[in-house]
Amino acid sequence: MGSFALTRLILIDSYKPGTLQEVRLEGHTNLNGVNGAGKTTLLRLIPLFFGERPGRLVPKSKVTDSFAKHYLPNESSYIIFEYRRDQQICMVVIYASLNEEGLCYRFVDKGFDRDDFLETRLDGSCYPISCRDLKRHLDKRHINCSNQLTSCSDYRTVIQNLPHSKGQELRNLIARYSFCQGSAGRRLKDIEKIVSGMLQRSTDFADLREMLVNCIDENRDSISLDISMDKLEDWYKEYRAYQHSEAEREQAAELSELATEQEQFKTRFGELHKRLLLLRERYRQQHQGQQEQLTRSDQSLRTLKSDWEIQEQEMQSALARQRAELTSLEKQKTQLENEKAEWDAKDIQRNIRQAEQQPVFVDNLAREQQHYEKLTSEVQDINAQFSAIKADTEKGYAEQRHQYERQIQEVRAEASQDEAKHRAEHSQAREQLRAANNGEQEKLHGSAGEVQGKLGALNAQIAQIQPDPELIQTREAKLELQQSLQLKLEEAKTEVAGINKRIKANQDEVEFALEQKRHYQVEKQSIDETISRLKRQLDTEADTLLRFLREHQPGWTQDIAKVVNPELLLRDDLEPVLAGNSKGLYGVSLNLDVLSADLAADEQQIRLLLSEHEHRLRELAGLDEQADQQLTALKRTDTQLRKQCQQAESEQGRLQNGLNAIKAELASLKLQIENSKRQRAQQLQAEKVAVEEALNEIKTQLDDLKRRLQQDEKRLAVELETAIARIKQTAEQQVEHIRQEISALNSQEQQALQQLEQQRLNSLKTRKIDVDALQQLEARIDTLQKQLKAAKAAAETVSDYRRWEQLHWSGYAKLCNAARELTAELRQTEAQFAAAKQRYQQHSSELKAEQGRLIAALQKLDQEMKTLEQLLDDCTAYARYAPNVISFDESHTLALLQNEFRTLNEAYKNQRRMLLAKLRHLKQTLARYPSTGPAKYYTSQENELGLDSDETAWLTPILNWYDTAHQDLRSLLVNQANLFGAVIRNYQQALEHFDRGIDSLSRRLTKHIDSNIRFDKIESIQGRLTSKVQSLGYWQQIVAFTKQYDDWNRNSDGRLPGEPFADMVRLVAEQMPGKGRVEMKLVSLLELEIIVSENGRSKRATHAEELQQISSHGLSYLILCVFFIALVNMIRKDQPLNIIWPMDELKELHQVNIEVLLELLSNNGITLLSAFPDPDPDVLRLFKNRYQVVGQRELVEMEIDDAYLAELAPMVRELANV
Repeated sequence: MGSFALTRLILIDSYKPGTLQEVRLEGHTNLNGVNGAGKTTLLRLIPLFFGERPGRLVPKSKVTDSFAKHYLPNESSYIIFEYRRDQQICMVVIYASLNEEGLCYRFVDKGFDRDDFLETRLDGSCYPISCRDLKRHLDKRHINCSNQLTSCSDYRTVIQNLPHSKGQELRNLIARYSFCQGSAGRRLKDIEKIVSGMLQRSTDFADLREMLVNCIDENRDSISLDISMDKLEDWYKEYRAYQHSEAEREQAAELSELATEQEQFKTRFGELHKRLLLLRERYRQQHQGQQEQLTRSDQSLRTLKSDWEIQEQEMQSALARQRAELTSLEKQKTQLENEKAEWDAKDIQRNIRQAEQQPVFVDNLAREQQHYEKLTSEVQDINAQFSAIKADTEKGYAEQRHQYERQIQEVRAEASQDEAKHRAEHSQAREQLRAANNGEQEKLHGSAGEVQGKLGALNAQIAQIQPDPELIQTREAKLELQQSLQLKLEEAKTEVAGINKRIKANQDEVEFALEQKRHYQVEKQSIDETISRLKRQLDTEADTLLRFLREHQPGWTQDIAKVVNPELLLRDDLEPVLAGNSKGLYGVSLNLDVLSADLAADEQQIRLLLSEHEHRLRELAGLDEQADQQLTALKRTDTQLRKQCQQAESEQGRLQNGLNAIKAELASLKLQIENSKRQRAQQLQAEKVAVEEALNEIKTQLDDLKRRLQQDEKRLAVELETAIARIKQTAEQQVEHIRQEISALNSQEQQALQQLEQQRLNSLKTRKIDVDALQQLEARIDTLQKQLKAAKAAAETVSDYRRWEQLHWSGYAKLCNAARELTAELRQTEAQFAAAKQRYQQHSSELKAEQGRLIAALQKLDQEMKTLEQLLDDCTAYARYAPNVISFDESHTLALLQNEFRTLNEAYKNQRRMLLAKLRHLKQTLARYPSTGPAKYYTSQENELGLDSDETAWLTPILNWYDTAHQDLRSLLVNQANLFGAVIRNYQQALEHFDRGIDSLSRRLTKHIDSNIRFDKIESIQGRLTSKVQSLGYWQQIVAFTKQYDDWNRNSDGRLPGEPFADMVRLVAEQMPGKGRVEMKLVSLLELEIIVSENGRSKRATHAEELQQISSHGLSYLILCVFFIALVNMIRKDQPLNIIWPMDELKELHQVNIEVLLELLSNNGITLLSAFPDPDPDVLRLFKNRYQVVGQRELVEMEIDDAYLAELAPMVRELANV
């Protein structure tokens, strides 16, 4: 029938060992022979050519050997199929594998020639070539052949032109040896199943569905979604994680701003650290200077003190000497005064008068004694005796009395000495008190004078308070710096605005480039659609109206092409047929000259347009690449501009911070100036109050000193009076006691004298003396003696007084003058000492005040340096951020820098809290979805940074994620969305195409079946095909996904899909069966139901058993033949290809049905290779090739004439009746 046909079957050392058997297959061929002769054995080889597996061709119940051992027992055994493909004759040689029980296939690029396989030896015998040497033998004969194929599947791939991925060698074999139009993309997939089914007279509905599927899509037997649902779920998780992180981009921007602010804070901290270092250096210089001043002041104070101590010692020595002299004079004066007082107490005048009466008393006593002597001249012996006794008695008592008197004098002398001692001690203590008090008063007076001087100076300073001149000078410098910074800030703002303007212009260029890309993409898509349509018009499928018109209606370009809807030309379900000649269009005549034909009518124009569109596509690709390069350059420019903008904004922020700092410093300076004046006023006022309080304190101390001196003098006086009283009382008590002793002694003496006098009187009385007159005379003499004695004592006292007055009291006036002069001299010396001491104390106070001021300043400086060191420690971490050049500024006091540190630190802490909060929030954002890109990035950064790293170390990774790192995930999401979106879309489109293909196939199958129903009793055969595509559980989801994907892909421009797309991905992943790769067997999407109408009754079959039982055995077989013919036509399509059908036991069919079947097969390009035992002449006439199997599988070709058939007719009838 066609250009492709199986022409011969050659068996060498196979069917019959040691022989070469040949069966011609062009035209219907029949095999006759008795049962068991080997007819079926030959028939089973036909499916082998079409690619059937050898194991399916040997029935296990009848043959115990494998196919290779059964058909190819020797190395020289061959099965050769010679076939024609267009103008080429070639063959496939099949032989047994040497190492295994499989088969080997080798294609030979020529027809069969026995010399190619048989070797003639010297004796004239022929022996087949061993398969070991076949390749070498063919090469020796310069015959082109392929390498042997050891796989049945590879052979089937070549012979049926099946899709594969096994390399160029197999593609070359297909192009050279396939049994179909491989160059035109034609295939014969599953044709071996039809051939085997005809041989076996049965089929599996699964095989039928597979063949029907191949008629729809012969390139594949399944539609696979080559992406696991886990990947979709992972993509959805990644998308959610990415979107979750992108939702916090504003937070990241704020974090970036906070990071910039933090850097500015660090810079300010670094600047502050540098200023603190400069201030510390200044403090150290000040500390060193003040320490040196303190050392000098201390040295001066020690020198002053040393000089003063020497001077004080000299002056104190002079004062002590003068005081000692004055004390001695005062003591002498006091002693004289005391002695004068004692003489005055002795009544010297009375003693003088008594002393002046001494002569009178002497005269009177002499007269009385003379008178007494006269009176006692007669009794002088008695008187003498008694006088001697009396004198002894008086002498004894006088001695005792004198001892008592001496004791009284001693007591009185001792009392006088004690009194004088106490008085001297009192005077000395009083003088010491006065000297000490005067010294303290002098000190206080000196201090009061010094304080008065200070108070005057303070009043003068309070009247006119001036701020610190350094602050005024610093304020002027700051104002100039503020003006300079303001100008720089304006320039920085202008620069930022310019950069932002350039960024906006660059962004406009980016938008324009993106718009160009979108325009190119739209144009490219339109051109792709146009090219696809043009290619479909140029290379049409077999069943389309356009293909039909081109093949069967050459003049359609002049009429139909001008009025037909172009969309109808590519439809494959219109089933066009040629109608009888008729003028016009459906009975209407049109002037078609005024119309132009559709483009599909001009294939040359289509090719020209294709060339132009493909050229435009290349131009668009170049333009798109240029746009990409431009976008890359613009993005690079944008990155640079944004970096410049960031740097400019950073510089602007730095200048703004500097300006704010200057403003703060100016405000601080203003406050410092005001505070300086206020503090100076407060300090002066406090000093004034302190000075006034000190002055009042001094006055109070002076009053206290005076009062204390009076109290001390009074106390000393009281103590002196008490001591003197106690001394006098003690002395008087002692004197009184002695006087009592004297009184007692006088009483004893009186009694003793009275007794003696009585004895004397008694003696005188015995001598007749006038005792009374004598006693009176003696009494007068005694009185005169006493008076004389008293006068003598008075004379002695007066003599002592005169002598004391002459020796001692005469120098009293001189002593007083000397005391006065010495007192004046002492006062002058004391004044000089007080003045010198005051000068020393003033100078010392000044030095001590200076020392106190210096010590206070040093202490304050030490405290400030301690505070400064603490500030430096707090700022040390930021030292590396300090600017290179910073000069010392007098306005940068510790208070200002400390206040600035507090302000900075508080702001930095607040900013850091915000920064850390955002960091923690963004870290949680990245880590929220485990095993996703953000979480993996978080984990990698966590591993890199370590668990004990500072939280701020996350700043760079977080910002890096939002700056660049996220783009990898975004690109990955976009790429994956494109990849799996295209895969799912292709999957959905393939399913949809398959769904439409089932519908189209159903109509074509019906058409083919209807055209071949010519058997009696069979009214109709229907092959109802039902698609299960739209009943898939996930069909609606993937349809909706495809729409979402197309909408996104059409205008994606690199954008990330939206939420609906992501939700649809999730739904698809949830609805798809399983989590791995989804592979949908096309057979499972097709339902086949065969409906047969026989004798007015309809019967249905949905599996092989029902089909076998759908009618009688013969009719069931014919129904199967009709169905297989339709399948062959759909598989073969319009290829000029002849198919060989092996059919055993043909005679089981009625003669009429055999003739109809052969005619039907011939009309459909199918050649029958049949077999039956009896050589029925009527049947044999129907076959072109007739072979008889005789003996031991000897094939004999039969040439049958009418005479021979007449002879056979009785035999046939006889056999029929057996």
